[in-house]
Amino acid sequence: MPFIKRLSPQDAHDKVQDGKALLICAYDSDEKFSQMALDGAISFDEYRSMQPTLPRNKELIFYCACPKEASAVEQAAHAKRSGFQDVEVVAGGVEAWEDAGLPSVTIAAFI
Repeated sequence: MPFIKRLSPQDAHDKVQDGKALLICAYDSDEKFSQMALDGAISFDEYRSMQPTLPRNKELIFYCACPKEASAVEQAAHAKRSGFQDVEVVAGGVEAWEDAGLPSVTIAAFI
């Protein structure tokens, strides 16, 4: 598996707000995305539809609910294998994002 860089939630948020990166929910489920839509994020389905036309040098940041970033790392590794050069994950996932006090659209209890 390729090395995947971790970004702090604040660094990820700043890059997305500055238009430098796409923030992508790593779950292939609109229901899960609606439960954990972070500010500026797109769903995995939206990413999948955009993916063929995205420049391979576009910075991608994946996140998931797992504090160990398991799903985010899996999707980020797939993106790297697909030719994307700058792929990262949010360190600590949704919980770390919330702990940093960063905005989210809605965060429901996730089991």
